[in-house]
Amino acid sequence: MGTRNKVTSFAVFSSCAQLVHCSCDFAVALGLRLSGLSHYPSYNGVYDRGPRAHLVHGQPTFWQAVGSQTTCVERLTAGECSANSWVALVSGNGSATACQQACEVERTNGCCRFSLEASAAGAPAGCSIGNGRTFFDASRASSFVGKCTGRAFIFYCA
Repeated sequence: MGTRNKVTSFAVFSSCAQLVHCSCDFAVALGLRLSGLSHYPSYNGVYDRGPRAHLVHGQPTFWQAVGSQTTCVERLTAGECSANSWVALVSGNGSATACQQACEVERTNGCCRFSLEASAAGAPAGCSIGNGRTFFDASRASSFVGKCTGRAFIFYCA
């Protein structure tokens, strides 16, 4: 049986108060500050409230704040990638550089892909980001691809 992390300290930021410890209603919280994770210290930190579309069981989610930190590779390189699902990013259709910037805005895990043609793996032509079971193949130079790591950790209230 695995060990569990124990959170020794957390605080909730709310619109009604600057900092409220443990007694705030998560439904109105704007952020979360977490410390005390012993097994995954890199997850300690500040979390922003997720978009309304990302509610879990009707409760808000809190995503690790990355600030201005980049989450995708610096530039896309020749190759190909496959993924379970793809989302077209029209704002990145102008070039591989524009596509990399559009993928960065998404702040999500996956494969950033730019190509003038759709792939056999289901990626649309233009700019897109693929998620789920991504696989990179540098031996195929049919498009420009790069890895995006997204935000590391998400909290939600049950």
